[in-house]
Amino acid sequence: MVVRPAGVTATGAMELPADPAVIGWYRYGPAPETPGSAVLAGHVDSRRYGVGPLARLSAITAGERIRVVLGSGSRRPYRVDSIERFDRQALPDEVFARTGPERLRIVTCTGPYLEDAGGYLQNLVITALPDLVRSGR
Repeated sequence: MVVRPAGVTATGAMELPADPAVIGWYRYGPAPETPGSAVLAGHVDSRRYGVGPLARLSAITAGERIRVVLGSGSRRPYRVDSIERFDRQALPDEVFARTGPERLRIVTCTGPYLEDAGGYLQNLVITALPDLVRSGR
């Protein structure tokens, strides 16, 4: 899947690519392999573009492995630590933590879809920690 840097909207929310096949990396936060939360986010689906790869996140379980291919071409392994759901308007600031241990956060929409309410009502947040055993560290 394609990952592109993403900023913020006029309302202060993370700016997401319109196409669910493209994932945004929160460019004002940490990158993988640095302290804090590297945040990747995108839409689960769209009427215009169809279903994206983040639709599979609803089936992920704790302990599963995720690999991120870095700009250098190297792969950074992570292991899913937690799976949480938050009301769309209640995403905790800690998801975007700039300090603390290295972690990967993947965010997409989930829950009931209510067009009159603006779409999906929840966010799914996957938190993964470096899988240092797999990376040989």
